[in-house]
Amino acid sequence: MESPTDDEIKSERKQLMDWWTRAFHDRPPVEEKLPVEEKLQAFLDDPHRPQRKQGDKLRHFHDALGWKAKDSLKSGGLCAGTIFRTRDFIGMKQAERCGSRKGQTVHIEHTVPIGDLRTQWLRVRERPEVNLDFAWAWFLAHSVTTAMSHAEKPKSSTTSCFSSTSDSYCRPFRRYYDAPATGMQVWSVFDRRPIDLRAFTFEDHWRTILRVLREAEAPSDFVTRPAEHFSPLR
Repeated sequence: MESPTDDEIKSERKQLMDWWTRAFHDRPPVEEKLPVEEKLQAFLDDPHRPQRKQGDKLRHFHDALGWKAKDSLKSGGLCAGTIFRTRDFIGMKQAERCGSRKGQTVHIEHTVPIGDLRTQWLRVRERPEVNLDFAWAWFLAHSVTTAMSHAEKPKSSTTSCFSSTSDSYCRPFRRYYDAPATGMQVWSVFDRRPIDLRAFTFEDHWRTILRVLREAEAPSDFVTRPAEHFSPLR
């Protein structure tokens, strides 16, 4: 499979940074009712809600970061804020991208599934140091998503990245490598290069997120306040 062209990568990277810049300077973000951090707080405020509804709250947080296929590009849809994108997604013209169920051509793939993310969070949220700053760091580091064409559906729908006895431990993309879609190639459009599905770690993701925030000139507290709270799994 041929690599994306320089122009394709440049366009995808600009789209990514345009959204992140708007999301952290327009408070609330464009067409969003609540700022990013308030959406995360809404998830944290009700730990006893039914699992499905709590998962919905977590998706709202992801939506505010542009990790969604639904809605318009202007409101962060069509995977506008997604750092990782497959070769097939990148090669699709913007006008051909549709995240609606009718005529859908693209989708957001939660590389770390929402259910697994929530389950792991329930294991760490009782720690005394857990607060909004801790949660901000933890969820940014562990919420890994990938923009894909609608036809791309990884065979494996679960992850072992939170299991210390697994080869996938702390390696969220490993499930794509272990059970890959035919010819799937995942690119970090921020770094303008493909990633190693076998080796990419949560720490790699965290470092990428911090660089995205800095380039987007996010308010300093978004960048500096979580730094002391992060370790790969806590």
